[in-house]
Amino acid sequence: KKHAEELLIKRYLNPDWVIANCISLDRREASEFLGYPAKSPGILIKGVNGQYQFKPDKPWTDKQGKKAPKYRTAAGDEYDALLPIHPTDSNYWLDIQKLKERCYQINGHPLLLITEGGFKAIAACSYDLPTLALLGVEMGLTSSKNDPQGKRYLVRELEHFAKAGFGFIL
Repeated sequence: KKHAEELLIKRYLNPDWVIANCISLDRREASEFLGYPAKSPGILIKGVNGQYQFKPDKPWTDKQGKKAPKYRTAAGDEYDALLPIHPTDSNYWLDIQKLKERCYQINGHPLLLITEGGFKAIAACSYDLPTLALLGVEMGLTSSKNDPQGKRYLVRELEHFAKAGFGFIL
């Protein structure tokens, strides 16, 4: 309710998809979710696969001189792609054959759309264009800091869909 104007009027998001995917959080609730003090209330975007993203109403920076991030994730979370929750079809991402039929196709090859940020993915999904969201421009790959060889691999959800025969459009 609190963020209805931003989500429905300014962003033109489908109300059913907003209800399924977005929650208004106050500072206390946001702090609990993030695992560190939130300096602003905001919107939690939740994915069917447990991936979340928090958009503070007033972004803040933790380091002087550094640009405040528009979105935040919980402390220590291993990131993945965010799969928007379909408001009426709980098998939207699970029924691979039906998902392939919904996809944009080139030469019979199903392609999932990939965006940066949950709101864009919610918007595209609401038009029946299966779209998943990355939490940042380089977050489709695993972190190199956890790999002594500095190799990066597809995050879990992207790897799952690639192995199932999907291609991707960024």
